[in-house]
Amino acid sequence: MISFLLCLAILVGGYFVYGKIVDNTFGPDDRETPAVRINDGVDYVVMPQWKLFLVQLLNIAGLGPIFGAMQGALWGPVVFLWITFGTIFAGGVHDYFSGMMSERNDGASIAEITGKYLGPVMQNVMRVFSVVLLIMVGTVFAVGPAGLIVELCSQSGASGVMTSLLFWLVIILTYYFIATFISIDAVIGKIYPVFGICLIIMAIGVIFGIFTNPAYTIPEIWDHFGSMHPSGTPIWSFMFITVACGAISGFHSTQSPLMARCMKSEKQGHFVFYGAMVCEGVIALIWAAPPLQPSRYPFTTAKTACRAVRQAAFACAEKQRIAAKRTGMQTRCTKICKKVWQGALKTKNRPLKRFRKRSFAEDTLKNICRDSRERLTYIVFDIRAILEGYYQTYEDCVNIGLRNGRDGAEWGSGHGR
Repeated sequence: MISFLLCLAILVGGYFVYGKIVDNTFGPDDRETPAVRINDGVDYVVMPQWKLFLVQLLNIAGLGPIFGAMQGALWGPVVFLWITFGTIFAGGVHDYFSGMMSERNDGASIAEITGKYLGPVMQNVMRVFSVVLLIMVGTVFAVGPAGLIVELCSQSGASGVMTSLLFWLVIILTYYFIATFISIDAVIGKIYPVFGICLIIMAIGVIFGIFTNPAYTIPEIWDHFGSMHPSGTPIWSFMFITVACGAISGFHSTQSPLMARCMKSEKQGHFVFYGAMVCEGVIALIWAAPPLQPSRYPFTTAKTACRAVRQAAFACAEKQRIAAKRTGMQTRCTKICKKVWQGALKTKNRPLKRFRKRSFAEDTLKNICRDSRERLTYIVFDIRAILEGYYQTYEDCVNIGLRNGRDGAEWGSGHGR
């Protein structure tokens, strides 16, 4: 919990400290903005600062900092570091400069800005890339909300067209086209702030639930500084591309020009662009916390891991004894028990490498449990994968019993999964 609060404080502090450095580096002044100079009543419309902020937040956030952050939590609390420092030093800077560069170039899109500074070839490359990116993002931002609405309608007892995914997709796509062709202040400027407030309220509700639930604890970064991914997926580079919205996302550069055309003053850029990105980082940080229940990572020390394997080994030996007595058939339980330790020796996890030189006789488990006092780094996933062999053997024992007229439930009593 302490590391979560520290990252939250660093994020907020980063807005006032590093965000101000970024703002001073760009040097906003009192020149006329495109919204004031062009003001065509469609794309170039002066909007109040609070509305600019909420629209920008929803433009760049949406489902991204929720789904991405929750998936990033698979790697453990180390995701807090990426969200925090990625937002301050990468995402915030990227969003600020993409928005302010657009503002200085009459609200030009990112492709047009690329063409101005890097030439026509890169401009066309960026155009193609932007179109492909926006199609992919638009698909996710249409299918995702439509699926959530269908789920909510189904849970509330609705039926018929209200639970049709196609129906809601048509509604969302219709809104897309209406918002595109009508004045930005007529649709987006009125609807987006409401959704932006809802996004913030949801994050507040999540953090309130975390702090008011005494049974909930967020693992500390210093106790779990490494990958906790169930599949053993390394942090680099998978965690960084999983958590994009909430740290840094190139997609944001396609959205920042929308608000760059609606600012009354360049001095609003710090709050609108950098501030919205920091707010997205806070939302991502909050949504990454709930999946980090300690119960999802049951074996974080050598003691608890060894206890679990010892119980499995004893259960396996018991199955061997029963199988031999009742059916006269030999099982693979003893071999599986040995594979547990052989597999542990072959693992790439550093804490287990020190055990490679030890003698693994029948009492190896007891020796390890006595000698390994220091914390191991998430060896549960290695051991769990190896124990799948034991569980398969256990199922084989049950099947042998069933084929020989034995009661499978009796075989499994006290030793289930």
